[in-house]
Amino acid sequence: MGTYMERWFEGPLKRSVAASTYEDYVYRARKYIIPVLGDIKLKDLTAEHLDGLYEQKSASGLSPRSVNFIHSTVRVALQRAVKKRLVPYNVARDAEPPKQVRREYTTLSREQLGAFFKAAAEAEDRFEALFITGALAGPCPGELLGLKWNDLKLPEEGPGEATIRRSLSATRRGPLMRETTKTGKGRAVFLLPEVVAALRTRRKRQLEERMKYKGLWEDHGLVFPSSTGTPMSHNNLNRRHFAPKEGGPAGH
Repeated sequence: MGTYMERWFEGPLKRSVAASTYEDYVYRARKYIIPVLGDIKLKDLTAEHLDGLYEQKSASGLSPRSVNFIHSTVRVALQRAVKKRLVPYNVARDAEPPKQVRREYTTLSREQLGAFFKAAAEAEDRFEALFITGALAGPCPGELLGLKWNDLKLPEEGPGEATIRRSLSATRRGPLMRETTKTGKGRAVFLLPEVVAALRTRRKRQLEERMKYKGLWEDHGLVFPSSTGTPMSHNNLNRRHFAPKEGGPAGH
């Protein structure tokens, strides 16, 4: 099992998933799966072996969600083994990972959203336009951080449009840009006039930043880069701007 999974990492898996997804699979396999099941021959692996793994990890304190991620990793790996006729059946289909309690998600009310935008404006946060675009247009954080100026249509009046072509993924080796569509055409996202106005203001502020950091600025064409033009990491965005300990939108 261990030999097969290592071979799976270095070949098919690496070519078929995003870098962040690849790292997650490898991490879970090497930390949780291979140390327990690595010496078992593929043909001898049973659903009971997997149930034992899940029970062991649950008893060690892992949440049902984390154990289910382990189960997903095993299931995907074994499904390829079935495809290649290394084993006749995917025993993960008969395994029983712990049941998850579905989390309930809440959304901000109009009043709460207005308060959040007000806090970002009062703090003069350089990512105010990102918060507005995310809330009113819907792209995920990685897509916003991968957005470039040439992806935008920002008329002086009325609504605009963004074309989502790429996403910035957080990996253990740092931010990594990846295309979100195989065709490269992207998908169109409607921008309300309020979003257009925020992005136009963002463009003016970025020109000021470029002058301020002249000599350090790296032009990647990004709408929401770091203060020197390089891709902005998710962690830094969350820690310094979205939920800072003092000040910023969350601080208000």
